[in-house]
Amino acid sequence: MSRLRLAFALTAAGLSCLAGALSLSSAQARDLPPPANARPGECYGKVMLPAAYRSSRRQVLVRGPWTETRRAAAVVKRTPRRVLVRPEVIERIHTAPVYRTEVAWVEHPGQVRHVVEPARYEIVRETVQVEAAHAEWRRTSAPLAYGETASGQTMLQPTGEVVCRVWVPARYETVERRVKVAGGRSYDLVGPARQEKVVRRVLVSRGGWIERRRPAVYRTTYVERVVRPGGDEVVRHPATYRTVETRTLIRPARQGWSRVVCGERTDRAFIQRMQQALIARGFDPGPADGAGRPTTYSALRAFQHQHGLAEGQMTPETAAALGLN
Repeated sequence: MSRLRLAFALTAAGLSCLAGALSLSSAQARDLPPPANARPGECYGKVMLPAAYRSSRRQVLVRGPWTETRRAAAVVKRTPRRVLVRPEVIERIHTAPVYRTEVAWVEHPGQVRHVVEPARYEIVRETVQVEAAHAEWRRTSAPLAYGETASGQTMLQPTGEVVCRVWVPARYETVERRVKVAGGRSYDLVGPARQEKVVRRVLVSRGGWIERRRPAVYRTTYVERVVRPGGDEVVRHPATYRTVETRTLIRPARQGWSRVVCGERTDRAFIQRMQQALIARGFDPGPADGAGRPTTYSALRAFQHQHGLAEGQMTPETAAALGLN
């Protein structure tokens, strides 16, 4: 069966199954019937069944047992040991006295001054009524004719003497007097405090002779001691084997009937999913547009051959391997 005819068979929308798209004629299909136990609704197609092998493993001798003579080095143990470099020394050292400077602030209170303030007075000028307003009788210097009136006139004497009642207004005078504004007082006035910086030297330690002990100085050396002397030793090595896997052909590759995916599952969307799955697994089926073409089925056969699947048709095993179920 040619790949081109298989491509045309997969892209035909009206086909009921992929098995009917084989390049075999109807007469050949009748001569090569599918299995007798096929159930209704199943489709079978002619495919290239892969060869069957049986694997066996066996041990192959690589190298027989052999002996080797080795020169063993002596085993030496190093023991640390302390060696005196300089003994302990006692030194007499003269030291000078040690002082420290202390700074203190002494606070002097402010001076106290007694202040006496006399009472304070002010001159106040005020107007004082000397005479209150009143009415009084006054005689006029010239008598008035009978029947005539004058200001303040209240009575006419028959003799012609005139006595008038006159209103005399109040009389005032300006008087100065001394008024006490504030009483005298006395108090103490404290001036500002004053701080004084006092610096003094304080003896911390007296000078003199002291003894200083310088410890002894040691260094570590190693003494080598032979624990096991060197010599020749014979080492026996066992035989070396490797595992060889042998594949024996049980059944060669051949054409045969296999159940295939057919019917509505082989529509354009299914072909597109198949192309996408082949691209994801590193095969080149061409554009993933759902159109079957020779490159699509070449990639499908390459995938089937690599995974040991039946080649030439979309079997359920191939769909499961591509994740199309």
